[in-house]
Amino acid sequence: MKKSIFALLLSVFTLSLGAYSPSGMESCGPEYDPIPGETVKRPVICSDCGVNSGWLVVDIKDGIYYYKCLNCNSIDKG
Repeated sequence: MKKSIFALLLSVFTLSLGAYSPSGMESCGPEYDPIPGETVKRPVICSDCGVNSGWLVVDIKDGIYYYKCLNCNSIDKG
């Protein structure tokens, strides 16, 4: 009986640590807003060249971000 209680407490403790670990927070997106001139990764494939090599934040207007594809220099808003 003591082993099962210990196993239960250990699993609850382990799960609670996972909820607050930095690696668990990464999937939620950036903790800050990117600024113009910063290179970011986005889950978007460029509609012009078809690759996702990275994006450069070029401007922010009215809360809309404008990104430049690092592969073909195409501008995308998101």
